[in-house]
Amino acid sequence: TRETGRPVVPPWRGPALPTESLSPRRVGGDPRFYHAGMPITVFQHSDVVGPGRLGVTLRDNGLLLDIRRPDKGQAIPTDLDNVQGVVVLGGAANVTDIALHPWMSAEAEFIKKAHAAQLPIIGICLGAQLIAHALGGQVSAKAKGPDLGFYPTAINTTGQIETLLAGLTWNHHQL
Repeated sequence: TRETGRPVVPPWRGPALPTESLSPRRVGGDPRFYHAGMPITVFQHSDVVGPGRLGVTLRDNGLLLDIRRPDKGQAIPTDLDNVQGVVVLGGAANVTDIALHPWMSAEAEFIKKAHAAQLPIIGICLGAQLIAHALGGQVSAKAKGPDLGFYPTAINTTGQIETLLAGLTWNHHQL
């Protein structure tokens, strides 16, 4: 839960998983299937911006959520042993302020490790900025100012075959 920092444990409603050839992150070595016992690490950076519908969808599809608050001093995992994917949420900060927030640098390093291990990573708002920064991209302010409001959002074909979101149906208005 958010208060304890421990994974939210949903009931597993999927098919039985094979027990032979389980690696720490892959079931039978196949990158499309993950053992439901390992959580998705969720980095939350605000009291009002939580995993929301994405978190509910992941949980309802048998995935554990390990919600972390690095902005409040909660530890970032030191390895990927119990991580099957990463969700990096938004917050009030911008990655251009990384020098002011030491937790951002530590989170960017974790993102680099997860990417090198070919784990699925989703970034929303600040999360997308952190992923871009961690992987060598440049992030700067938008010339016309930020986009505000709700826009129709859907998982496209590419998203539906992405390991973390594969097979999920999801259409929703997002900020």
